[in-house]
Amino acid sequence: MNNETTTVPMSPERRQRFEQDLDQMRVRTSSGATDAKLAIIGLGLMGLGIVIALAAYVLSGGQSVAAFLRMWLLRLIYEHQLDD
Repeated sequence: MNNETTTVPMSPERRQRFEQDLDQMRVRTSSGATDAKLAIIGLGLMGLGIVIALAAYVLSGGQSVAAFLRMWLLRLIYEHQLDD
């Protein structure tokens, strides 16, 4: 079993046709610098989202979570009393 791959070079006519097609499509390639900048911006925005969520929780004083847990506990107690 031979896993070697061989490539056949393009004929000059086919290569020229390929390059002409690319020129007609006006394909732009992104630079590595642009991708790196966008990745940094994306990471920064994700971090900002986490900070905003934590700040909102701290500013709310955890009241909504406490109210939810209190209601949940009351429901459990009530259902447990009904079972007896």
